[in-house]
Amino acid sequence: MRIRSSTKSAAFTLLELLVVIAVIAILSAILIPAIKGARERANEATCLANLRQCGTLILMYAADANGRMPASGPDGSWDDELLRNGLISDFSLTRQGCPEHRETLSATYGYNYMQLGNAQSPQIGSRPVLQIENPSETIMVADGHNLPSTTWPHLVYWEDSFWTGDRAPLGHREGINVVWADGHASWISIDKVYPMPPQKLPDLTQGYNLPVPYHFARIKTAP
Repeated sequence: MRIRSSTKSAAFTLLELLVVIAVIAILSAILIPAIKGARERANEATCLANLRQCGTLILMYAADANGRMPASGPDGSWDDELLRNGLISDFSLTRQGCPEHRETLSATYGYNYMQLGNAQSPQIGSRPVLQIENPSETIMVADGHNLPSTTWPHLVYWEDSFWTGDRAPLGHREGINVVWADGHASWISIDKVYPMPPQKLPDLTQGYNLPVPYHFARIKTAP
């Protein structure tokens, strides 16, 4: 009788163990994606906060530079200007500010140099802040393109080839974080930043002989 009882008890315990393992497997399948999603949302929020800080620093720079935005060019990028003026001590915020992609991209943020600050263009130069027609809709800094370090990854590009395929911004949830020229920051989906199919828009290069139509529809500056 005792042997039978021991056998039944052992069999029952093994069944319990199998049930526990099955429950753990089910919970893991449910919880792991949720934990991953929570981590990605936390990284997105940190990225957005860091971008907002970048925008604040740029506007502080402009306030000390007769109302003009920093320019990127042969002598350095927009954040080099911030560094030279003592607004940052290194590039950890401006180039590695997104925790989601700092291990993948050489620069996680890009600057709208073709409208706000291009030292190689006399027509653009350092854009006066007051020339920006709709600052709340003008990209200042955004999640960067997926580019090698040799391609100026710290800039936002206009050409459609930079918004599709391998060079498109990695961003967050099929969109990108942006700090706009008025200093507010938000997430926006890629299809609203760069509409597909491209819209027919006026050439906003102001002196640059680049092909039109210009597709970056969220950017609006004074003529």
